[in-house]
Amino acid sequence: MTIKSAPKKSTARGAAKVPVIVNPKVTAAKKPAVKKASPRKPVAEKSVAAQKCATPKGKALDAPDTKLGMSTSRQFVSWLYEANASFAFTTYQSGKVFFIGLQPEGRLSIFERTFKRCMGLTMTDTGFYMSSLYQLWRFENILSPGQGHEGYDRAYLPINGYTTGDLDIHDIAVDGQGRPVFVNTLFSCLATISDKNSFVPL
Repeated sequence: MTIKSAPKKSTARGAAKVPVIVNPKVTAAKKPAVKKASPRKPVAEKSVAAQKCATPKGKALDAPDTKLGMSTSRQFVSWLYEANASFAFTTYQSGKVFFIGLQPEGRLSIFERTFKRCMGLTMTDTGFYMSSLYQLWRFENILSPGQGHEGYDRAYLPINGYTTGDLDIHDIAVDGQGRPVFVNTLFSCLATISDKNSFVPL
């Protein structure tokens, strides 16, 4: 079997060369020899590096404009109405805590707030605990029974924020003594809050 090598590209005078642009403001030098050899003018597009250089100051590179959207199944609103229920959940990917319920006229009510890497969440009789990147938060309902605020029957206010550090808290519960007990993923243990330390292992 005979292997033939491909012929080398000609580098003699008259061979067309396409300039490589790494900065949109920098253009290749004009060479009359190149123009004479090629009747077609080469079109050089901006490279990826050039496109990133042209990004407006203050805007993240390659960051699309994100919009929050939510859709439900057809029977979800009627199920909330029949159960007379509402619920809350967190999503650490977008750093949001959501409260889902119904408005007085029966339409879906969606309320959200932003907390960096919020994850663990548990309800109490009067409020809830929620974990974020460095803290464990305690929220309490500040409305009296029967009192409303802008169409809502609950208004949760952050009362305490315990600085735990980045423990990667995944879940929270409340024990018989009323203490929050959380999954301390970083140290592979169950833990609770402390007045002097970041946490106390249990």
